[in-house]
Amino acid sequence: MAGRLADPQRVERRLVTVLAAGCPRLMGSDKEGLVLLKAHLRKLIDLKIKEHHDRIVKVTGSGIPIEFASPVEAVRCAVQVQRGMVDRNAGTPADKRITFRVGINLGDVLVAAKGIYGDGVDVAARLEGLAEPGGLCISRTVRDQVHDKLPYLENRGEQSVNSIAQLVRVFALSLKAIATPSAIEWRHELIKCRRRVIGRPLALAEAARKPLSNEAVKNLRLNRRQFLKPATAAITFFVANAPCRLVFSLGALARASTAMAQKKEPGGIRDRQTLVHALQSGGQVIYFRHAETDQSQSDSDRLNLANCATQRNLSDKGRAQARAINEAFSELGINVSKVLSSPYCRCVETAKLAFGRVTIVQDLEFAIAKNEAEAKRLGAVLRKLLETPPLSGTNNIVVAHSANLKEAAGIWPQPEGVAYIFQPRQNGGFTVVARVGPEEWSELARLK
Repeated sequence: MAGRLADPQRVERRLVTVLAAGCPRLMGSDKEGLVLLKAHLRKLIDLKIKEHHDRIVKVTGSGIPIEFASPVEAVRCAVQVQRGMVDRNAGTPADKRITFRVGINLGDVLVAAKGIYGDGVDVAARLEGLAEPGGLCISRTVRDQVHDKLPYLENRGEQSVNSIAQLVRVFALSLKAIATPSAIEWRHELIKCRRRVIGRPLALAEAARKPLSNEAVKNLRLNRRQFLKPATAAITFFVANAPCRLVFSLGALARASTAMAQKKEPGGIRDRQTLVHALQSGGQVIYFRHAETDQSQSDSDRLNLANCATQRNLSDKGRAQARAINEAFSELGINVSKVLSSPYCRCVETAKLAFGRVTIVQDLEFAIAKNEAEAKRLGAVLRKLLETPPLSGTNNIVVAHSANLKEAAGIWPQPEGVAYIFQPRQNGGFTVVARVGPEEWSELARLK
């Protein structure tokens, strides 16, 4: 937490995350709106700020600058506040609703006892002005810190903002995207829930043991200690942690929906020998999600995709997976016509290692990095590729990303390196023939 200065005259320079929140409908004469704003500050925003261990620097009219020590905490706080405002505005006429725009920047600021100043604060304020009501905009410095915790960002490119000499790269999160918790947020909530469960008093655990008699344990031929440990954990968890129960239920639902989406259609091939014969005969379109990547890297610049140094690239294991695909296709005599790839380096390298050649298609770039309309357009482009029959006796290859296949076919391909095989239909559309995991190609190669 950023502390207050002991000397009121002292000014320090610090690297600080600044969150600027503004309410676009409020003017100085809007007394009713200001009363509502103060109510929201007291009942929601102040609580969220305390939860994330930071402080409001000052409130000026409808503007709220907030100082954070961590970009991740700043973004989490902003998302939680915006979601909370959706609930608080429910049932309120549109012209009476209080909605916030939020801008977040990580930069060098001047910290004084009465406030924070400088370009770092100004950039956050300008980003707030670029956000849509209920949404947020963040700078590239913040994006680099939260890249895997905020998957629905729209890259709005470099923009000129008032009083700032340099262009600022802006990433936006819409109200609709904010309303959709990411898998990482669910994991974060699960961790918090587990910590609460572990920290419960032993008395609750003892109470959970009472219904179990020694005779019951004996009849089940289980050691009493071995039986009671998981039983106590389960009873404690499900009785005392309703919020955790909800998170686990939603997590299970998400996994179930993913499994259903990945399930083969009734006419799909389940026998490996039959699958190999189908590939050797040709007529299939094989969609690969790029091979495994180095998760310590991130995509920091989605405008210059020719620069692999600013992207998440293949790991050594991922390169081995791609080479295994090459060996399997060679051993089995599977003929390939087109090899199409996303312009991202991890996809291009997967294609080159697996098939020795590649044609880059710009419309195969990462759909999740686009706004909703553009993502749907990219999905339509991919759907057309899946519906297009290859040359006789050959197969077409497409190497791209998870989100693209979700847009095109409703399938979220997991894990990295997985392949889905589609058979174009004569009257349009396609059939999902099979799913092949990244480690299965070596096994298929032995079936020649």
